[in-house]
Amino acid sequence: MTNAGLVAIAKPTKEEKDFCRRIRIHFKRGLRAFFICIALSAAILISGDYLSAHSDVNAQSILFQLWPFNNVYLKQFGAAPYSTSDVQWFYTVISYSNLIWLIFLGWRVLFELSRRDVSFPRGKTTFLYQMIVRLTAISAGMIALMFFVNNGGFEILRDTRLNPSFKQPIVEGAIKVALNMAFIYFAAGLFLEFGGLGIRYVLAKTLGYFLTSPSAADAGASALPHDRELADETAGNYFQ
Repeated sequence: MTNAGLVAIAKPTKEEKDFCRRIRIHFKRGLRAFFICIALSAAILISGDYLSAHSDVNAQSILFQLWPFNNVYLKQFGAAPYSTSDVQWFYTVISYSNLIWLIFLGWRVLFELSRRDVSFPRGKTTFLYQMIVRLTAISAGMIALMFFVNNGGFEILRDTRLNPSFKQPIVEGAIKVALNMAFIYFAAGLFLEFGGLGIRYVLAKTLGYFLTSPSAADAGASALPHDRELADETAGNYFQ
């Protein structure tokens, strides 16, 4: 497949459309799980006071270390205009939200490994190739971009709309970090889904795995001439 084949958008065949309909159910289930995690993350933000009062999330705790950008915030919060209790609340809600998303990511890995709906059409499938490559690349780019954004931590001097800032209340900063976190894990789920499809696509085209079974008509059309002549002769002898 050339680079030109990736630039020009191919028109899907009937078989490719059928394949997309089959995998749509799988995609919707993953999207439903994503929104459930969004709701759970919002619940953690709402109950942050209770969680911070009954749990100790600090720089030495496992929950703290599971979200790597907490170490970035730790360096910045030495000069932050927030109280100790505010900082403790922030670490608690962000770390517990990240735990929810890590569970989602683990479930997503198992969900992709156990899927049974992948059966690629035989023959040329340019549209599916383009779709898988583009969505895998886009999701990988989204992950890289959000890691770059989050690695900057809080804005110290500016009040920005997208990134958390010391010019804003810490609750607003936590909401922005939680949204960035959800975006990262959404992209990770997308990468797992279409990256997994990409691996299956390669196996289908090289080793013949994950291909649709040939129809009876195709099997008859591909029969050897000698076999068809033998079948005709047998049928003629039977009716004599």
